[in-house]
Amino acid sequence: LLLVVLCRRRWRPGLLFFGLALLAAVSPVWLTIVHDSTGLPDGARLWLPTYMAWFVAGMALTVLGQLKVRGYGMVCVPLALVSYFIASTPIAGEPTTSPAKLSEALVKTFFYAVIAALLVAPPALGDRGWYTRFLASRPMVFLGEISYEIFLIHLMIMELVMVEVLRDPVYTGSIVNLFVLTMLFTIPAAWLLHRFTRVRS
Repeated sequence: LLLVVLCRRRWRPGLLFFGLALLAAVSPVWLTIVHDSTGLPDGARLWLPTYMAWFVAGMALTVLGQLKVRGYGMVCVPLALVSYFIASTPIAGEPTTSPAKLSEALVKTFFYAVIAALLVAPPALGDRGWYTRFLASRPMVFLGEISYEIFLIHLMIMELVMVEVLRDPVYTGSIVNLFVLTMLFTIPAAWLLHRFTRVRS
């Protein structure tokens, strides 16, 4: 849509970035609407417009790649970690997918987009260093192949682990134990889901 309609089938990266910025603005606008509206369900905070900025981050990497911009693991990974720790502070609100305050939701959405872009940037932008080699290793490729299935089921399994296995109140207890046990149950289930639902060519 942006390349054909906005850029009229010509390579105009400046105009393309302008269009991407407009698309990214959908997220804060939508979050403002759902936080100020009483007519929408609470679940509206989890609808697609909330996450538009995340998709735009990936699209922006594609444009940067065409411009031969490089992204280095030794720069991007530490910046992603710093962003993660910032997003873990009270300015991003409680550890939930739907922060109560608009300011918290905006901070969380912004930093999650930045984290995702930074973690993908090195291989997307041509770096061939240690981080890209790590992502290309067999275990990481395997996890990448089932990543969508992991995304689909990990929250359900995490809640079951918290309640039925660890018997901790939700979002309390050891994060290490929760992560390890959640992945221990999620990865085999995600592999099975991938195995039996993938499209055969």
